Amino acid sequence: MSRMKHHHQHGTLLTVLIICCTLWNVLASIETKPQPTNVAQPLRNAQQKIRSAIQSFQKKRDKKQGTTQDSDDYVNALTSMPIKEVTAPESMVLPRKVIELAAKRSGMIGRPLNAASVSECAKFIKQWYHRQGYVLSSVTGATLNPDGVTELKVEEPVMANQPVAIGFAKEVVIVDDDDEGQKTVTYKQFRKMEAAEIGSSRVRKPVPRSDLNTTYVQTEGRTKAKPIARTLDLYPGEPFRWQQARWKRILGAGLFSNILKCTPARTNDGKVQLQVIAAERPPRNLEYGVTKSFYTGSWEGEVEFEHQNLFGGGEVASLNVRRGAKDSYPSIRARYTDEKFGFEGGYGIEAFSEFIGETETDIDNDDVVTFEVDKSEDTSEDEINEIARDGLLGRTGLTFSLNHPFASVLDRSAGSASFERTTTRAGNHEVIASTTLEAGPFLRGYPDEARHSLKVSLTGGGRGSPKRSFEVTPFTAATIVAKEIFPLSKVDRPVCLAFNHAVTASSSSLPVHEARAAGVRASVRGYNSSNGAVSSSLVGTTELRVPITLPSTRFGQDASLSLFGDWHFVDSEGGQRDTKVMNGRFARRSSVGIGIRKSIQGLPLKYDICFTEDGKLGTHFSLGRDFDVL
Repeated sequence: MSRMKHHHQHGTLLTVLIICCTLWNVLASIETKPQPTNVAQPLRNAQQKIRSAIQSFQKKRDKKQGTTQDSDDYVNALTSMPIKEVTAPESMVLPRKVIELAAKRSGMIGRPLNAASVSECAKFIKQWYHRQGYVLSSVTGATLNPDGVTELKVEEPVMANQPVAIGFAKEVVIVDDDDEGQKTVTYKQFRKMEAAEIGSSRVRKPVPRSDLNTTYVQTEGRTKAKPIARTLDLYPGEPFRWQQARWKRILGAGLFSNILKCTPARTNDGKVQLQVIAAERPPRNLEYGVTKSFYTGSWEGEVEFEHQNLFGGGEVASLNVRRGAKDSYPSIRARYTDEKFGFEGGYGIEAFSEFIGETETDIDNDDVVTFEVDKSEDTSEDEINEIARDGLLGRTGLTFSLNHPFASVLDRSAGSASFERTTTRAGNHEVIASTTLEAGPFLRGYPDEARHSLKVSLTGGGRGSPKRSFEVTPFTAATIVAKEIFPLSKVDRPVCLAFNHAVTASSSSLPVHEARAAGVRASVRGYNSSNGAVSSSLVGTTELRVPITLPSTRFGQDASLSLFGDWHFVDSEGGQRDTKVMNGRFARRSSVGIGIRKSIQGLPLKYDICFTEDGKLGTHFSLGRDFDVL
């Protein structure tokens, strides 16, 4: 009885001594770098030292008190005690379920504490850390309490007060210099020097950039560290977590031309800071080219100035000017967007003034702009005459867009609100307010890199004019687009079978310019004229894409042949119907053909030769790459 009482008085002190010995061996085995720790050997050493420490302690105590005690019974009882529960009280990120699962899989529960089971448990938790991005975190040891609870010791390095630090570098060319031996110049300066040396004879060809002797030097940059840290979800005091998907979004924004260094480093206070050294791209771009109007389908010349990093967080400001050869005035768009690198909270604001009407030449030709109106709708005679007499001229307005408004429900979504004013050539105008919600594209992969996407768009709004005392007429529209890509071979440039199907439906009160835009989107290759204004359409495209190798590699090997088939069904119920294009309410068109695809100096060109269902041979030229599933 006295012996059990004696053990009870010193049980707490022995437990403290056991913990100290265990921690001493664990800390002695940990390297300075945050590498995965083998907890098996420290526990074996701890078991030996626990026994010797207890015996040494009790010998000193017994000598002082004049008694003799055998500590082996207590040590054996502690080391043979079955584990009831495993916890990690110091962890900030480990879920309880993960700890319980690791303890069960390693065989710790219901058995005495041993090095092998703890090592297996630490391995399982380390794998979980890595899967979740906590690449610096690990289990460093374990302690058994007298009540049968094992506490795992973890190391989860936290972020410094400044989670991300960015240094900037630029690439320069090393050239020989008579005075200095060697010096560095910018790429632009080198080309000027090279052009002066070549002179008018052009005997020596310019040196390819890949063959130049270059290096990087420190410079100033524009990108700020806070937006990068926020996008990577790195905040002071929280455990370091590397999320590769978020980093790819940053790289995809085009802010950097090269990443020289991106690694977590320890600060003086033992915390972690992500250190990045990068070369920035020039943020200002001036581009020009040709494009097709969304509303008229005619070719337009285009000039766009864009700043891709306005305030250092990937904000984009742009000014776009377009004009067709016969347009009455140019179309202008001014846009500011902060995409937040594609994550929740991104937004954009756009102001526009666009020409959306018929050209002046078309206005002079009566047979092109003759319209029929479905009189079954509740439309007054004055409105019929107004539609027949007036032609659309332009639209002016403002659009606000938001990225991922339903992030808690959908992975990909977007929303926008638009307020605009349309005018006719007769000076009449109409006010339109609308909201559009988009879901997708939802991607799905299949074996052999086959892939599928689905996107849904819903639009609702109202329209009114002063002549009708701004009486609001509601309208709706919906579009579903499905795309599929099926590679038919396993090579770098495989032959692919591609499908693109779209269905659009809208109310009869859809604004005229939006109905015409729907007709442009439903066009079939090989037909010169557009579809006019349509309210509903079903469109399909099938393509067999065959890569080809050209004799010359001057412009790169990206050419391909495309065997295609296009078809559509369109319905103009309740809308304006171009009598030169559509003889009745419904229209069907289809064509088959072959085309070639090639990029020249970065400009993707497409030329198709088509055979239409009415037996005519047509051609189709366009810019841009073939549709894909991304």
